[in-house]
Amino acid sequence: MIDYSFMDKDKAPGLMPELFTILSENMSAIAPTGNTYDEDFAIWSSNVGPALEKENRQVVLLLDDGAIVGYVQYYTNETTFMIEEAQLKSAFQGGGVMRKAFAFIADNIPRDLLYAEAFANKQNLRSQNILTHLGFSNIGENKNGRCFHYRADCRSLLRHIRIANVDENANEAEILKQYYEAYDEEGRLLSKHGQVEYITTQKYIHACAEKVNAKRILEVGAGTGRYSVPLAKEGFDVTAVELVEHNLQLLRQKLDGSETITAVQGNATDLSRFPDGGFDITMLLGPMYHLFTFEDKQQALAEAVRVTKPGGYVLVSYCMNEPTVVQFVFQKDHLREILETELLTADWHCGSDPKQVFELARTEDIAALDATVDAVREKLVATDGATNYMREFIDAADDFTFSKWVEYHLATCERQDLIGASHHVLDILQKN
Repeated sequence: MIDYSFMDKDKAPGLMPELFTILSENMSAIAPTGNTYDEDFAIWSSNVGPALEKENRQVVLLLDDGAIVGYVQYYTNETTFMIEEAQLKSAFQGGGVMRKAFAFIADNIPRDLLYAEAFANKQNLRSQNILTHLGFSNIGENKNGRCFHYRADCRSLLRHIRIANVDENANEAEILKQYYEAYDEEGRLLSKHGQVEYITTQKYIHACAEKVNAKRILEVGAGTGRYSVPLAKEGFDVTAVELVEHNLQLLRQKLDGSETITAVQGNATDLSRFPDGGFDITMLLGPMYHLFTFEDKQQALAEAVRVTKPGGYVLVSYCMNEPTVVQFVFQKDHLREILETELLTADWHCGSDPKQVFELARTEDIAALDATVDAVREKLVATDGATNYMREFIDAADDFTFSKWVEYHLATCERQDLIGASHHVLDILQKN
């Protein structure tokens, strides 16, 4: 079993020859420099040694029974996670060892970083393919022209890593627990690109609340309380139901005692603790992401409608199919992998199972669910529209540009010709 730990920097001088040996063995087979071992070590150590003196630079050691079999050198600054080196002895390659190393790092770096960056030697096609597979894009070269420079959205990278490291033998509830204990959902909605979804959803929550003079709101799948807590602080009587205890703990930490809010652990498919027609608005802003059969989704929707008053609103969020096909399957070069695992149907609908964590929908799937309940759709809204196709631009935008983007998005988010291309949509139903 491989262990992962941070290198004690005080021991760096004694460990550097061992680390360089792993690097040298890997690179001599791919991109030999033409120098002697001692010459290359002198150049490498003269750069790495001083760099390690900086507080924001770390080395993670990969240990097999105490022996170093690999390492990852990286640093972080205010916006970026930079992977400097990731090396593993050939005998340990291909078994998920490096993937777990990055999961270890993901748990130990700031969660609000925007970018992940890395370099790959131009002759090292394997590293280039790995970076492309992880969602990195080639944005140029390094100063000496020997390496390509790659960049990715940091949150997307960390999400990919965490999904890849979910225990294959875990049940559905445990998979969600593992995922959300590691993933910063709160941070996603606080980023500029995440704020677009949040601002849009809040706009329609409040529009519905005004129409029915709402007082009681139920949020099923409340997560860390990104919606429930602000609504409670506004004066609504909120009940928050959340499956993952870790998320509930984070939600409760935000409360100061002035709110009228009840937070309980529960499942979207069983709201039997609540009577019929007890809430003015019921929100399912996450459960449909993680229900994998039509029957479970229909049960969750039926329960939400049941506990809502006649004339009240049910708001349901979905993750959409087409953005995943465009970005994940094609743009991030997962096509062959997805085809091999038979996760694409003949009409390009992404299949999924609990180990993939997320379930994806098309507009016709949503309509089929709506047809099973006693409620009428009022609107189907693109909550982020084109935002996630241009995350880097949105996250780097100045306040004026961002405000104008939100203005444009809100002006177009109800256009039905754009709905299916949005990463997230909000289905707004009024109970008969």
